[in-house]
Amino acid sequence: MAKNYDALADSVVELVGGKDNVRSVVHCITRLRFNLKDKSAVELDEIKKIPGTMGAQWAGDQLQIIIGQDVDKAYDAICKKYAFQQQKTVNENLDAPKKKFTVGAFMDAITGCIAPIIPVMIACGMLKALLQVLSYAGVLSVDGSTYNVLSVVGDVGFYFLPVIIGYTAAKKFNVNVFIGMALGACLIHPNFTAMINAGDPITLFGLPVYSGYYPSSIFPMILTIAVAAPIEKFINKVIPSSLRYVLVPTLTLMVVAPLELIVLAPLGAYAGSYLAAAIVWLYNATGFIGCAILAAIYPLIIMTGMHTATSPYIFSALATYGYEPLILPTMHISNYNQIAACLAVGLKSKDSTLKQSAFSCALTALIGGVTEPALFGITIPLKTPLYGCMIGGLVGGAVLGLKKVVVYSLPGAGTIFGLPAYIGGGSLSNLMWMGICIVIGMVSTFVATMVLYKPEQK
Repeated sequence: MAKNYDALADSVVELVGGKDNVRSVVHCITRLRFNLKDKSAVELDEIKKIPGTMGAQWAGDQLQIIIGQDVDKAYDAICKKYAFQQQKTVNENLDAPKKKFTVGAFMDAITGCIAPIIPVMIACGMLKALLQVLSYAGVLSVDGSTYNVLSVVGDVGFYFLPVIIGYTAAKKFNVNVFIGMALGACLIHPNFTAMINAGDPITLFGLPVYSGYYPSSIFPMILTIAVAAPIEKFINKVIPSSLRYVLVPTLTLMVVAPLELIVLAPLGAYAGSYLAAAIVWLYNATGFIGCAILAAIYPLIIMTGMHTATSPYIFSALATYGYEPLILPTMHISNYNQIAACLAVGLKSKDSTLKQSAFSCALTALIGGVTEPALFGITIPLKTPLYGCMIGGLVGGAVLGLKKVVVYSLPGAGTIFGLPAYIGGGSLSNLMWMGICIVIGMVSTFVATMVLYKPEQK
């Protein structure tokens, strides 16, 4: 990785067509993302040769330059040197016109509601996993006060998910965030929960209210806020400005809350449960073959960005079943295979620069769980290491499916620090088999890459 970020900034800006060709530049966890006026001015092949870059590609009209974990330093250097306005988010193309409804836009909306909450879900999941480790080790008793208090802390991210999603969805759909949170709180209010637990019919204005269990749910709130957005906008338009402060939130809540309880939340609950049930059915129907194929093609899924669309299912499965058997375990296998492929390239390559880059990408994936530098900087450009990863995924995924390894909470990035998420089911056997699957996948990937990769073929 280049240490001179000013030099990298100069080279990048020059090769994208100069400062005047840049509409805006943002960055994600590994990539610089440029929105440009003239795409033809970009020298893509030359950008890939800049020291410190790991690749470059077009994603629609957006130019993405892969830097790795030091992308923030490169981004700061570019913004400071060329006086670009620094942005905090990269969830959407800032210059793109508003799009009509499409499946892609729908998935983007769902992902935009879920992505911001992932850190707290990981934190709560890891705390629950740590408590299981401490209880197995005899450090904490499950009947003790300390265990139960910490268990409450671990549960809050899941139990109050409707409130949290109410906030993120409101931001995504441009609704008053506090109205969004209030609508989420309606679904888990103690009195409402007590009425559901009592088992008696619940009605609102004579209409039946579905007696559903909404803690840990996602779709009910996303659907509710999506409907609340045009309602709030309409109310805001027709109410005089002098009365908006009081009447807009009041009327929005009065209109949307009944719709939520009678129609929207039940529809969302059914959608989430059926989605999870469908994928779990597919997992049970295909068995180890499905796991093997998914683990083999997972690098391609990441390459196309389709992995972000799996978040709704993952949350629904964890909430419905208490575990997730397919996406997260195969992702973990795929991540470790990238490490093995990079190690093989680093050991076999005769190019000192490529060696250093391969080992750096392996370390980045191992410690940080960020595989994009490995994927876009090593395995995809060299091709044969990618084939090695797919072979390793096929083998490791098959064992994964045969032993029915599942994950019990969000592991975060697919690194060693995420392995406690596989502790559950009353024993450590699930964790043990996950470790075995990782080793099998890595060994298979390493051997396949050593055989397939020819240093002179790039």
